[in-house]
Amino acid sequence: MNEPLYTYYQIEKENKLSYRIFNRFIYAVLFIFLFILIFGIAFDSTFGYVTIQGTSMQPTLNSDPIYIQGRGSFQDAVFIKYTQDVDYGDIFVLSVPEQGDEDYSIIKRVIAKEGDHVTIVKLPITQENGQIEWQYRTLRQKSGSNIVEILQEDYISSYQEWSLLQGYQGAQTGKIENGSLIVESEMQYEPSFFVNFIQPNNCKILQFNYNNITYQAQFFQIGQDKTEEDPDQVFFMGDNRTGSTDARVTGTRDVDHIVGKVVSIVHDVIGNNSGIKGYLNYLGGIVELLWKELLAYFSFPI
Repeated sequence: MNEPLYTYYQIEKENKLSYRIFNRFIYAVLFIFLFILIFGIAFDSTFGYVTIQGTSMQPTLNSDPIYIQGRGSFQDAVFIKYTQDVDYGDIFVLSVPEQGDEDYSIIKRVIAKEGDHVTIVKLPITQENGQIEWQYRTLRQKSGSNIVEILQEDYISSYQEWSLLQGYQGAQTGKIENGSLIVESEMQYEPSFFVNFIQPNNCKILQFNYNNITYQAQFFQIGQDKTEEDPDQVFFMGDNRTGSTDARVTGTRDVDHIVGKVVSIVHDVIGNNSGIKGYLNYLGGIVELLWKELLAYFSFPI
């Protein structure tokens, strides 16, 4: 066999092999690039990323290290899913129309929805030491239900601090005799809620039981002060009840103004001392978000 000819074909074979390997490498890189591009576009059109400003959602969401000592400078963030389908207890982002050129967004928690009855009064709460302390509680009767719920909101900043606010008299307690309430004492309405919801509206009086005592209070129905053509309303509050400007002051808002609901919280993601830890927390938030969405897609309980 002619040695130069053999060498020539051998080199040709190796060149073609190298060419195929190079082509497959380029195809793989292009595929990965297109996958990341398509995934990024789909992700950005479905989810948003919001850093936390202000202290109205503390301690759940934080932005100021002054309120939590020993953690350095930091800032929390959240991933939101673009949807107006929110439920009780969901944290959501709401666009607030401004009179100027631009709107601004706030982040709060859903407390009540269209048709629900809600009020905020002080109740005699038994503490761990056995002492009775009158503290504010949010009460809700869902639309279509005859049960008044006393919400135990473990996520709020402090019941004790919130309850220092002096309320307005009017919620009554006593015993039911012959279908009527025999008043023994009066509770207090939360001041902002009373001024903006109870005082100016014709509210419904509902009775409820707590610790074997019957109470009677006025409840505002969400949506009662709007026209039939207006969108459904939502009542919302911040977790830091003494440091939140929310529906108690602004009134309820249209669900049409909801930007999205929080689906993943990323703690300590940005700050002077975050560094690689903050970046890893950010990636962890994405992984948690995708995992939850995967479980929800296959209808697994989360």
